[in-house]
Amino acid sequence: MKIKLFLCVVLASCATFAADNATKQAPIISEQSQLNLLVAPIKSLDDLNAYMRNTPKAKNPIEKLSTNGKARFLSSLRFNEKGLTSFGHLDLEAELSASEIYQILSLFGAQELISTTSNLVIKNDFDRMVVRNITPRNNGWSIRNHVCADLPTRGCKRFTGVTCNDLTCY
Repeated sequence: MKIKLFLCVVLASCATFAADNATKQAPIISEQSQLNLLVAPIKSLDDLNAYMRNTPKAKNPIEKLSTNGKARFLSSLRFNEKGLTSFGHLDLEAELSASEIYQILSLFGAQELISTTSNLVIKNDFDRMVVRNITPRNNGWSIRNHVCADLPTRGCKRFTGVTCNDLTCY
């Protein structure tokens, strides 16, 4: 009887510990973030390929990157079943203004990640509007210079030049 009681206490403790860790790993997703993800046209590599194939260059914000910058950015994109998990931010920041970065990240439902960008370039009123309306990410997650790691250790891990999307990585 004592052994059964001991095993029950141990199992309950393990379950509580696992539940606590699960809630610590997953970020809280606001309704706006959920909406951004739902309406994003690109949620997978197949979606990306279709978008790049079917969208006229003049209407595709990714085309504003240089040839090499576009190639590096596209090759840096990582997806899982939830959508975009990681992307290279260096070319975006080096070549584009705030509104241009925002337009690209909006394709993936990740426009709020612009708040992790440093030194946004302001060229016009649209850029000023983007910067004025940036909501800082106060969730304590360090996602700049991190990449989304694959299973079984899923989560944002240190990696220079890449931004991890904590809303889809976990």
